[in-house]
Amino acid sequence: MWRVEYEPDSSRLTVRVCDRLTQRDVRDLSVALEEALTASGGATFRALFDLRDLVPLEEDVVERFRGLKQRCLRSEACQGLVVLASSPTIAMQQHHTRVGSS
Repeated sequence: MWRVEYEPDSSRLTVRVCDRLTQRDVRDLSVALEEALTASGGATFRALFDLRDLVPLEEDVVERFRGLKQRCLRSEACQGLVVLASSPTIAMQQHHTRVGSS
């Protein structure tokens, strides 16, 4: 299960994911992310990926999920990206697929 929200008042784009995430979910999530980026109308925002209730991802899904983070950061309006994780495995997966200037 997932949800994408753009909150103009707080200039935040939030991606919440819980339970399991399949390749199909990532494709659908990608479409929703594009819609949220369009809804921002070019206004600056910070992205928050809330993965605290996500179970560890399958290897093929990890790379597709990385693409979502890259898409956010490619937007000129994105001023940063934060990933929240409560599972050590999810944190490690996200660390190994970090994007940006590292």
